[in-house]
Amino acid sequence: MPNNNEDEYKTVKVVLPKTKLPLMIVILRDRKTKEKVHCFATTDIELDAQDLLKKYRYRWIIENGLKDLVASYYIDEVYGKDPEKIELRRSSLSSTVLWWRE
Repeated sequence: MPNNNEDEYKTVKVVLPKTKLPLMIVILRDRKTKEKVHCFATTDIELDAQDLLKKYRYRWIIENGLKDLVASYYIDEVYGKDPEKIELRRSSLSSTVLWWRE
């Protein structure tokens, strides 16, 4: 999120041709090198750029957590068919990982 002098962002609003949905794209890049370009998009045009970047930042933390669960605990290999047992296993693993990291 551009809360320092290292990053800058620009907002572009377009309308998707087939669906006619509005789309806001926020382009984030390193201010000095003009590299490390990242694009973030939403159809919620009421959201301002700062809030969109914040939401993606939080989402990235979640995605990395899921990646860690898959890599370390094989969470993508679910055994059994009972949804309650599968949910209990997932919740237990997530809680254990969060507790361990504190």
